[in-house]
Amino acid sequence: MISSLLVNTATLLLAVVMAPASGATVVTPAPGSPERTAILKVLHHGDARPEARFRIRDFRVVRNGPRAIAYIQGESEVGAFRTILTQEARMPWRAVWGESDGGSNNCYTGARHYAWVVRLIRTYQIDPDMLFPGVTAQAREIKQKAVEDPEAQCVGDLDGGPGGPTSTSRSADRQAPRSSLSALRYGRNGRPRRAIWRSCRSGPRGRGHRMPRAWVRP
Repeated sequence: MISSLLVNTATLLLAVVMAPASGATVVTPAPGSPERTAILKVLHHGDARPEARFRIRDFRVVRNGPRAIAYIQGESEVGAFRTILTQEARMPWRAVWGESDGGSNNCYTGARHYAWVVRLIRTYQIDPDMLFPGVTAQAREIKQKAVEDPEAQCVGDLDGGPGGPTSTSRSADRQAPRSSLSALRYGRNGRPRRAIWRSCRSGPRGRGHRMPRAWVRP
């Protein structure tokens, strides 16, 4: 009995040591609440048209002292989207990271984009998956794809992240290395090779994109 008590005590102490020091919790602001209204107003960019309203699938907010971070997943008139917003003290909310339908980016850019948001969420002393479900696994998967083929199109249209809130997917795309793709597209004699295409599922909704599986001589 004494040995059982010692084991239980040790287990309890271990649980206390391993518990997060922060009391940050995930909350969902109620529809019509001032916080929810303020966040959605940032995403709408002042567009008051009825058709511009969002269909919200997930809405999560975490506060850590004077700082706050929010994750919203939903659908707009142009497609599905995921967005991260932050707030410092009493400053207005601002969108700092996003992925949406309507375009695609390569795995190299996507890996940087997802690694950035995982690091950001961790600064709020919370498990990233509690705020953004599945983000750590998705970041690992995209990172592996970037190692295998950095130019493959495996994420949707990106905004913010490493390039800042005003970056665009087109400018970020130019940061990817081109040497490996150039070597595949053209043979040693300079003649272009023909692409064999495959379909892949990417983006917030899993929209299909076509990307080169291999390059062969004509």
